Amino acid sequence: KVRKIIEGGSERYWSVRNGLNAATDTDYVLIHDGARPCIGCDMIHRLMDEVILIRAKKRALYLLERMDRTRHQIKEKLCADGYPDIIIDKVVSYLDSYHYLDDERYARYYVDYGKKSKSRKRLSADLSQKGISKAIIDKVLDENDDFDEENQIKIFLEKKHYDSTLADIKTKKRLFKLF
Repeated sequence: KVRKIIEGGSERYWSVRNGLNAATDTDYVLIHDGARPCIGCDMIHRLMDEVILIRAKKRALYLLERMDRTRHQIKEKLCADGYPDIIIDKVVSYLDSYHYLDDERYARYYVDYGKKSKSRKRLSADLSQKGISKAIIDKVLDENDDFDEENQIKIFLEKKHYDSTLADIKTKKRLFKLF
């Protein structure tokens, strides 16, 4: 669909530059040689699959090399890198097919690591912020019943040099609101 006709330049470089400057509100721009205008939609989709999809897969695998990530985090990173939604969905399906993305596994590891220093409420909020579904969060937290939140509170209050005999009501309320 032709949206706008842009005046070309004296050289191909200027024509491309003018076209890119006019291209707004779009996920991607493909440029082809006007002397060979016989490119069709099927060729454009094939190019996207052969070039952009491969680059997006490599980017996602690079992101997963050093640390596990959630489905939501991968989508956010690829979106921030400028990949179109259709490509992002294909990359996520690819990663799922090899079990590189597993939100439940991610949540289990996160809870196992964090349960010594964070409350259930805090772990739930962190996982939710990372895009993990409430059902998975509840399942993983219910499987882990060995939280020692009372000890965590004592350690926290000791770090803050809290003395209940000297603290006023405002300080008590502020501290206990954290839990």
